[in-house]
Amino acid sequence: MNENIMKNGMPIVTLLLAGIPILGFMLGFMGMVPLPVYVFVPMIPMLLIFTVMTIKSRTKAPDFSNKIISSIWIGFLGTLALDIFRIMSVKIGWLPMDVPLALGAKIVGMDPMKMDMEQGMMGPWLAGNIYHLLIGISFTLVYILLVGKGNIKLGILFGILIWIGMMVLPPMPMMVGFFGMKTGGMGLAFGTLIAHIAFGLVVGLLAKRFVKSKGLLL
Repeated sequence: MNENIMKNGMPIVTLLLAGIPILGFMLGFMGMVPLPVYVFVPMIPMLLIFTVMTIKSRTKAPDFSNKIISSIWIGFLGTLALDIFRIMSVKIGWLPMDVPLALGAKIVGMDPMKMDMEQGMMGPWLAGNIYHLLIGISFTLVYILLVGKGNIKLGILFGILIWIGMMVLPPMPMMVGFFGMKTGGMGLAFGTLIAHIAFGLVVGLLAKRFVKSKGLLL
């Protein structure tokens, strides 16, 4: 594979691929695409392309490979940090629903508004949490490709920007209003903000330590 394509083209292609899980979440909850279909087309082809790119880049583009592999495990840990605060917010009533469980219901073809969220059904729970993890890894990939090593402040800022986007872009405002105002308080906004700050903190801290080069922007 041509070295210039590996160096310049692959990060751009990867950014586009990273948007697929994020876009699917938005379109699926708005009812614009059926998530059971979206998981197979284009999600599975995206994952296959992503895997091939990762393997090929290990010897031909080590800096790019470092960014990809770092994004996977850093994104996993960042999403785990987010989930700690998300679950706490669900337990104390700040969040009206467990979003990954509702997402999983959509993926398996169920209506999340008609299912008993307290049942913790394994199929929707597993599908939703895997997809939620892919979204976290995708956002981490975007961060690392754009800013590379970055720093903790940039990581926290990135987490806050994701939170703002979630609060003002579909589908959240349709369900709970802008910044969760339809829920009758600021608990949803505050709980999700803390969760996304935790995500950004972990991503910024670990990327600074383990990513070896700059990104496309910084």
